[in-house]
Amino acid sequence: MNGKGALLALILLAGMGGGAAAADTTISLHNAWIADGPPQVKRRAGYVKIDNTGPTDVRLKEVTSPEFGRIEIHHSIVENGIAKMLYRRSVTIPANGHLSFSPGGYHLMFFNARKPLEEGASVPLTFTFNNGVIIHTEAKIKKLQDAAIPPATE
Repeated sequence: MNGKGALLALILLAGMGGGAAAADTTISLHNAWIADGPPQVKRRAGYVKIDNTGPTDVRLKEVTSPEFGRIEIHHSIVENGIAKMLYRRSVTIPANGHLSFSPGGYHLMFFNARKPLEEGASVPLTFTFNNGVIIHTEAKIKKLQDAAIPPATE
């Protein structure tokens, strides 16, 4: 292999190491937090703002954490005067837009906490999107009344 070929192979190998997810900067997460609750409660609600500055819609497929047995995407709605919480398999973040997970709207439901979590603790989260992007972040445990809560918007 000549010098140019070796350099090209090195560049290609270096680019493959992080995959497409490492190069994508169009999706970002902001202000992830989980509502505090009594220690015996094994379910919690969580919130985050997801920005998509890319030219195409993306779907959030999954959120995981080693601190919880499972995490689901839910949407609170009022229909005919009755409040309902609906499970969503995935949720779309529009191109050049955002989606806010906030009380009264979209939120994450955390089930089966593996250990007691106290106010101020950080919980690692992994967000997986349909375009292969995987983002690792941390969410702080906060009291619901202490958190700066933006209005529920889509």
